[in-house]
Amino acid sequence: MPVRWSSTYVMLNRVEKMKPHADNVQQSFSSDKGSTLQLALPALKALHKAWMSHSESSKYEPFHTALNAAVEKICGYYERTADNDAYIMAMLLDPSQKDSHIKHFWGKETHIDALREAERMVSLSSC
Repeated sequence: MPVRWSSTYVMLNRVEKMKPHADNVQQSFSSDKGSTLQLALPALKALHKAWMSHSESSKYEPFHTALNAAVEKICGYYERTADNDAYIMAMLLDPSQKDSHIKHFWGKETHIDALREAERMVSLSSC
């Protein structure tokens, strides 16, 4: 069977274009200069959005199975953070972020719940 180098090139080129999304998230999670926990949820959300849009594009059809599996894995990581208040507190205490991510992506009711939970945690620590 003849090898179609042009289609192989196109496929590899498309994979190469998706690489920066994963690299940006990896860079968000690693820093020598300070805390990065407050960046975790926004980074996961950004990666989810990028890979979800690629998985729905016919241009990336050969990668749909892998992209859908990756999106599901990211959703799993994102859902696991719901049981850990550290992510919420880290975002709320970050002066550059405060509650903007929670307000934008979680809805009004969840935003109010998150703020109440943060107030409860702060009041417990001051006892």
